Amino acid sequence: MKTKSEKQGEPSQMMIIMDEMFRSERGATYDDIICAYCDRRNYEEKLRKAKYDILKRVVGKAKCLLAKRIKNYGAEILGEKVYNDPNDKRYYHTFFRYSEDIGDFDPIEDLRYKFKKIKLSELSELLVQSAGLFPKSWLVNFKTQVDEFNENVIAEEQISKVLYFDNNEKLKNIEILPTLVEMIKKRQVIRFRYHPFDKLPYYVTVHPQILKEYNLRWFLFGLAPDKEGHLRDQQFALDRIDKTITTCQNIPYIKSGTNFEQYFSERVGVSGQRVKTFDVEILIEDIKTLEYIRTKPIHHSQKIEGNKVYYHVKDNYEFVTRLFEFADKITIVKPKELKDNIINRANDILNKHRG
Repeated sequence: MKTKSEKQGEPSQMMIIMDEMFRSERGATYDDIICAYCDRRNYEEKLRKAKYDILKRVVGKAKCLLAKRIKNYGAEILGEKVYNDPNDKRYYHTFFRYSEDIGDFDPIEDLRYKFKKIKLSELSELLVQSAGLFPKSWLVNFKTQVDEFNENVIAEEQISKVLYFDNNEKLKNIEILPTLVEMIKKRQVIRFRYHPFDKLPYYVTVHPQILKEYNLRWFLFGLAPDKEGHLRDQQFALDRIDKTITTCQNIPYIKSGTNFEQYFSERVGVSGQRVKTFDVEILIEDIKTLEYIRTKPIHHSQKIEGNKVYYHVKDNYEFVTRLFEFADKITIVKPKELKDNIINRANDILNKHRG
């Protein structure tokens, strides 16, 4: 079922992203916008690829709608072609940005307001659904504030100035969190229907161990049988679990031998149970990028010496993806395996756009 914010439509959400990106000096390509949209929706890699052509058309539609909104103000959306090779005019990217006439004009103020009001409503519902998981005093106090906003106790013009929400979709299946917490505490073996993105749904029996949130998505970690029937640590995204969870009274609970505190301290995110641990060295000569990473560390092991950044971390998908955010601003010094990984992903992107 779609959330209220989803029902506002992809073009509206794209326009909000465009307005942010078109104000930068660099501007943004269609791919930049699609990537930002998918990140905010927590789309997995396969889903991004599957929806790429559709989202590209949505970006085009949203750009036209945005252009109409700023036309009466005397502004426009500019496009600049940047060639991959100055001597080869066949391959290029078009970067879009606002003309200087845009100034402080907000062409999508009405959309921002709608999304904020919707998010307030969804947050209020989420707090009710989460009752029993968070401290009661926190729930009561915070929900009271949310309700006051919804009832316009504080003037509407003040809401838009003091309260901002990201466009991540609501946490799905949040209402089963308290149930899972109780089952873990009582050491109950459970069974549910699970539907991976790229596979058919199946039923699985799990010895639940812990719950972990990452990037506004919850994951259940537990012992479950692999293809050979051997119990091993596995993770299950809550938004892919059927809400009907049953207990297996006749199966003795088995506790995992994994130190999950150590498991999560070694990595960014949750993936990569069998990946290597790397001592990573990165060179950053761009001062702004270095300061950004200093204030928002990618991993807790981060150490900065001069213009070099060091990590002791697992080489999992989330870590490499975070590095890719700064791909044109950083140089991987070591290890070679990580450097080759980045190069291969960059080549895949180039080949895709040359095809």
